[in-house]
Amino acid sequence: QGMNFVAGFILRNSPKYSSEDSFFMLVQMMARYQASLLFCDGLPLLKLYTFQFRTLLEKLFPDVHRHFVAESITPELYVTKWFLTVFTQPLPFSVASRLWDLIICDGLQSLVLLALASVKFLRSRLLREPTEGILELLSLKNGVGVKAGGALVRLAIGLKQSSTSVPGLDARLSKLRSDWAREYPEDAAELERAASELCGTRPAVASASW
Repeated sequence: QGMNFVAGFILRNSPKYSSEDSFFMLVQMMARYQASLLFCDGLPLLKLYTFQFRTLLEKLFPDVHRHFVAESITPELYVTKWFLTVFTQPLPFSVASRLWDLIICDGLQSLVLLALASVKFLRSRLLREPTEGILELLSLKNGVGVKAGGALVRLAIGLKQSSTSVPGLDARLSKLRSDWAREYPEDAAELERAASELCGTRPAVASASW
């Protein structure tokens, strides 16, 4: 599903390719950061993140949303790979490493922000492309022009900032978590159960540092 890419990425990032260090980092990602909830039965966390992404895409980038609808492009066609591999595929290693800086600092929920930032980065090109071109861009092959992951990280951080009139994305993500739970109670119950069994806690929705 994607855990193998995550494990391989962590190994490449470890000093001298230390298998012991990589193992403990993988455990931290799966338990403390709750990445294991992306891979458990029913994929409840993937469903939650996709729901949040889909809703925010329509609100933040309505022109892109309309173009995607016209071209029959659904989030499942591209964000599934982004989320399940935690952006380790197919971005260049250096770019993915920079994105992981944000994930490690702010939590796994940053995946939704980084997905939105990727669409924002590609926005002008996406609007000019038909279905095949859209999917090619969203594959993120060879970084699609992203020379450094810092560009996506800055866009992601900018998206979550709030103002006096517009709530930040942290508040919106929390509300969307509640909306999703009401709309899909069975998936929400499965997420709660898996979080308790696999991570010993309730699922983290937004980082407390936001």
